[in-house]
Amino acid sequence: MKRHIFLIVWSVFVILLSSFFIFYIYWDLNQPKIGPMGNGPTAPTFIQMLPIYCALMLGILNLAAGIYRYNKYKREQY
Repeated sequence: MKRHIFLIVWSVFVILLSSFFIFYIYWDLNQPKIGPMGNGPTAPTFIQMLPIYCALMLGILNLAAGIYRYNKYKREQY
């Protein structure tokens, strides 16, 4: 049972962490940049965002799998 709970907790952690990085990237994108780094915001490319979106999707899929396995384990107990 501990591994099912661990999978759910880890999946939530991965979802929150990747969501934090997505929000941080877009927050930093909208911050004014002056001086030598100026010239306005540059949007992140698809390749730069791909690992974060993949981690988010893996977290969502593992959360669904963890909940399914936990429910299946609980049904087998009774």
